[in-house]
Amino acid sequence: MKNIIGLVVLSLVVWNLLGCGSLQTAPSATSNNYADKNSGFSLYVPAGWNTDASAGMILVTKDINAYTGVIIYPVQLTATGESLSTKQFMGQYFEVLSSISSEGNSLSLTWASSSEENSISSGSFTGRIKEANVANETNISGEVSCSKSGKELILKIFWATTSTFNDEKETLQKIVNSYSKLTTDINYFLVKKETKSDSEKSVQFTISYPNKGWNVSTNASGAMISSTDSSEAVEIGITLNTLYTAQGLVDLGVQGYITAGYLNFTTTSEKTYPPNDADKNGNVWNYYSREVTFKDPTGHEFIGVFYTGMTTSYGITYFVYSWKEKWETEKNLLTAIQQKIGISITKLAQPSTSYAALPKNNPLDNSSTLSSWEYKNRVDDRLSAVRQESMMGYQRGADSSGNTYDMPLNTYDSTISGYRNPNNPSETLTLVNE
Repeated sequence: MKNIIGLVVLSLVVWNLLGCGSLQTAPSATSNNYADKNSGFSLYVPAGWNTDASAGMILVTKDINAYTGVIIYPVQLTATGESLSTKQFMGQYFEVLSSISSEGNSLSLTWASSSEENSISSGSFTGRIKEANVANETNISGEVSCSKSGKELILKIFWATTSTFNDEKETLQKIVNSYSKLTTDINYFLVKKETKSDSEKSVQFTISYPNKGWNVSTNASGAMISSTDSSEAVEIGITLNTLYTAQGLVDLGVQGYITAGYLNFTTTSEKTYPPNDADKNGNVWNYYSREVTFKDPTGHEFIGVFYTGMTTSYGITYFVYSWKEKWETEKNLLTAIQQKIGISITKLAQPSTSYAALPKNNPLDNSSTLSSWEYKNRVDDRLSAVRQESMMGYQRGADSSGNTYDMPLNTYDSTISGYRNPNNPSETLTLVNE
């Protein structure tokens, strides 16, 4: 495929010069040990439950509303946060989560108890969930534990409706206790940096892509990261036109594909997100996402998610898609690629004006419950000084030949206090500041 999103955004520039839901992974058919080579973990998943690791944490849910589920959240503490005890981190996480949740009155949590012993903390909580357009509230009960080894820390949370919690507890505990890191055959990413310019802007891309079977192409209007068989891709479009809404950019993107010969675009879900907290550059993002099905000109069926972010200075459109039959197995990888894209935009008319284009949130967001990406994202913003993610988190390193890699944080080897070169395990990578 060509980068249709980038072409559509480019047409916006010409036009101006002329003056003119939620998604869930498929339930597991049988009880199994789920392994994710991209994020480097395995765990037990009961038959019929859903698993998703696309939001920087492992989420296992029994039901589509996530009223019963598990969150496993591995992190690495930064130098600032390394002295935190497990009880302090656990308390900070829930304190921020509770304060953010109460702002929208959709989720409230109350501590019942907490304790700490031998670098392991545990606690219990109760809460209520109020879904939009649903009259009744749902009461939930849950437990949380937090363990620490060196700078590695794991937060484990499980919950269920209060009426079923005792019946579900054994299964929930089995899931959290089964979590383990993979130590071999873990996927890694190559890193490519390019700068492209047009008449109005210069764009610097930093793109991480899987080490085998993928291509990258860029221009000043966007980029495309695609598999060599064109079965899956991540596209990015960039515009300085701020007259369009986030939803309007998606409409424009769909029309661009239709013009290029793609067929049967059908919306299966869509969501408008509340404005995000201002990022470190002062940009307040307005988001919109739309899940679609469509066919390419040969008739092959695809599933994809458009995801747009708009600020008062620029807009970004992402389109993540794959063949229909590959979507459930590949969407976490596609989201990892999308989330790791770095873009810096400089307006040529104002060379001193530069923007780091980093829209956040997750197009695979599923609900307003405890598992919501919106809550997790805002918690992360407020705790970013003390930790970095291990799930969907990567450390950049270079080998002695100058090749650059993004290694999953879960591949950190404490025996060498670093990351091994995937092509030469006897060599320790030299860390690179991003």
